Order: sequence, then structure tokens, then C-alpha cells
Amino acid sequence: MERNRERVWFEHRTDVAIPIGDVTIVKFWDKKIHDGPQIQQIEEELDGLIAQGKKKVLFDFTGVEYTNEWFGVLIKFRKKLIATGGRMAMCNMQENVLETFRRMKLGETFSISLDEETAFLNLAKKPNPNPSPDEQLRMQCAQWLGVPTEKVSIAMAKVWAQEQHK
Repeated sequence: MERNRERVWFEHRTDVAIPIGDVTIVKFWDKKIHDGPQIQQIEEELDGLIAQGKKKVLFDFTGVEYTNEWFGVLIKFRKKLIATGGRMAMCNMQENVLETFRRMKLGETFSISLDEETAFLNLAKKPNPNPSPDEQLRMQCAQWLGVPTEKVSIAMAKVWAQEQHK
């Protein structure tokens, strides 16, 4: 019985969304997300969420130790979700997975939080449609660091930006 449980790598549940609204959690159980059939199954599941009209999706990477080759799926999903007025966030990434996102400059594309609670809060907030240049810089710095935007001051973001351009 335990062996069957190890093969469950994708879980879709909405029952924990009650406190902040309609959030769908996509939780990955496999330690590695990296091969064609697995990635194709993830893409089909994600397309199913869009077809079901899901608007807020939280990816929980708690069990993932290694990932590659499927960033295109995440980018396409994000584009489709945004086109329907939806939003997504990610959380609970181990350092090496987070570093992969940073190296590929995806920390600037995706809302990445350290924990589920912060990710839920970020999904619950209404986005500012016209953030100032300082606020944009602050958000980029926070995403790169993998921390909530509220923990990054504008001064800290400016120092970070200077370091990035050296």
C-alpha cells in the first residue's frame, strides 16, 4: 500500500481555500519533476483547471527536490490563467529548486513565497494595476529573494538592483 502512495505526485484540492476564497492548491509529491510523460500529465491537469474556471492557483513544491524541463508548461499555464483573469503563486520551494527558478529569471515572472500562508495572502490581495517604478523594483527584489514584498524596503531593493547590474 505504501508503494502506491509514493506514485501519487500531483494533488489538486480546494478544501483549504475557505479562509481566503477560491484557491486551488496544486501540491507536488514526487521528489523529481523531470520526464516527458510526467510533464505531459501535469500540463493536462493544469489545462483542466483552466477548463474548470479556476482563477487562483497555488503551487506547493514541498516534496520537490529537483525539477527541470517543464518551465515552459508553467509559463504557458500562467499566460492562460492571466488571460482568464486568474492569478497564481508558488510556495515551499527547497533552496535548490528556488535557485533554479532564479537562474532562469523566473523569480521575476512568478509570485514565489517562502510558505503557504504568505502565498495565500498574496493571492488574496488585489494587485496594483499600476505600481510605481520603485514598487516594481521592490517586487522584483522580493521575488528574487523568495520573500514577501512587505519584507523588502525600497532602499534595500535599490541596493539589490545596483548589485545585480555589476
